[in-house]
Amino acid sequence: MSNQLKAWQGLVLVIIVIPLIPILLLWVVCRLLVQALLVLAVWAWWLPQGKDMHIVYSRSPHSMEYYESGLLPQLEHRAMMLNWSDRAKWPKLDLRVLTFRAFAGETSFNPIVTHFKPFRWPRDYRFSMLFETVSMARNNRYTSWKRSWPNG
Repeated sequence: MSNQLKAWQGLVLVIIVIPLIPILLLWVVCRLLVQALLVLAVWAWWLPQGKDMHIVYSRSPHSMEYYESGLLPQLEHRAMMLNWSDRAKWPKLDLRVLTFRAFAGETSFNPIVTHFKPFRWPRDYRFSMLFETVSMARNNRYTSWKRSWPNG
């Protein structure tokens, strides 16, 4: 390939990429703004009620027993909950749903616990890898994650 052709290819690439940079920056700023507004809403509505956690789980055979007999009874007094298995019935403008969609991401989000503290960005505890196989759940490999959960 000649140097002249490489120069033209580089110029075309720059012409295509440079206009995309402001669009990407605008998308990032808008996403952060939405997340910040949701965090403020959680601080204003959930934290005064003593609800500092958001839990999304499902009726998966790999994790359901652990959630229903272990985690949910321990945290139900301080958590807002969503069941992924009921997502078709979720109201679109519910704070629980908006928070889940803003913070959980596209993959490895079920099950997930999001912990909110005043004046701090929320922290996610993702358990999808731990509950992928029955053997992981049976071997209690989630205990190392349990140690890092917020005490309450």
